[in-house]
Amino acid sequence: MTTLDSFFDSYYRLRPANATFSGLHAYDHRLPDWSPEGLDAAVDEMRRLHSAIGEVPADVSALRDVAVRDRDLARSFLEIQIAEMESLHFQRGNPSLALGEAVFGVISLITRPFAPAAERARALAARLDAIPGFLAGTP
Repeated sequence: MTTLDSFFDSYYRLRPANATFSGLHAYDHRLPDWSPEGLDAAVDEMRRLHSAIGEVPADVSALRDVAVRDRDLARSFLEIQIAEMESLHFQRGNPSLALGEAVFGVISLITRPFAPAAERARALAARLDAIPGFLAGTP
């Protein structure tokens, strides 16, 4: 598995509603773990990925290479996400983010007929069941 494959695997696993909206349905049954422990684990994972990506060449002309540009984008995204998750302005301190994530987790399952209705209903029921714990900050 390449570093970028690991990045995308992590991205979608940590953001299941985004995965659903993107057409990846392995995580349709869950919401993210925004408990304090879950956020700490996500930050640790993103730090490992950031380190694995390594330094991007300082020479701007290197960005003409698509692979270098992709690594730079992933690295920059991780830097922003780490800063957000460590601050009190996002998941750790803004309750409207959790409500939005819960709502979009539901919307993502009902806006497109990507699977039979019964299958989507099972995923929907699992996400709905997870909302109270998610909003309470428990895994």
